[in-house]
Amino acid sequence: MLSTSNELYRSKNLQKNKSYAEAVAGEVVVIKPKKIQENKTTKEAVRKALNPTKLEIGFTEIKDIRDGGMLIKCKSKEDVEKIKSEAEKKLKKGYEIRIKEQKNPHIKIVGLEDDIDKEVLEECILKQNSFPNSENCFLKVKTVKRMKSKYMAIIECDPQLSELFLNEGKISIGWSICRVYEYVPVFRCYKCGDYDHKADLCKKEERCLKCASTVHKTEIKSDDKTLTDKHLGISYE
Repeated sequence: MLSTSNELYRSKNLQKNKSYAEAVAGEVVVIKPKKIQENKTTKEAVRKALNPTKLEIGFTEIKDIRDGGMLIKCKSKEDVEKIKSEAEKKLKKGYEIRIKEQKNPHIKIVGLEDDIDKEVLEECILKQNSFPNSENCFLKVKTVKRMKSKYMAIIECDPQLSELFLNEGKISIGWSICRVYEYVPVFRCYKCGDYDHKADLCKKEERCLKCASTVHKTEIKSDDKTLTDKHLGISYE
């Protein structure tokens, strides 16, 4: 019995985690009631209004979102446009229906021997590596930085190309053989210290980025002994 449990535990942990590229792959339509209601009510209204068989559409994900909303993910843009069009006719003015723009995944490339111009780097990646339909792929180099002895680059690309990168594990660029990794950019607000928004759009109260205090609102400098000691609990009063 114990060995069976161990086998189940091992097989569960060997399952591949979903990558960011897999998570964003597909097209998404969001249906949200203009007045907050239960998700169950929204789901019933959508199912009554839309016939997926008649519309010839398939889904990859359906889930509840806040304020009684519903998110539907499909493989193609054509499918979500059908849902949007039909929902607008049948659900009328009680719901807000929009196609959600998906963010492209990012890839980190490590081991570049030379500082390459962004446009040249894009050309090298597409021409030196065997990617099917590469002429139709979206790829943009966001940044190239020097590390200790070599360079690294962050690129933005479409989900299909990202999956090819991650499956290969390495790519050729010039005379370099570079490792590739999934890269998820994280934005931090330098006003409140929270994540996923920028300071110029922040509506929260300004805080110290070291201790979250609202008493001293600017980031503390190491040469300011009084403020630095406040983080250590030292009082001069």
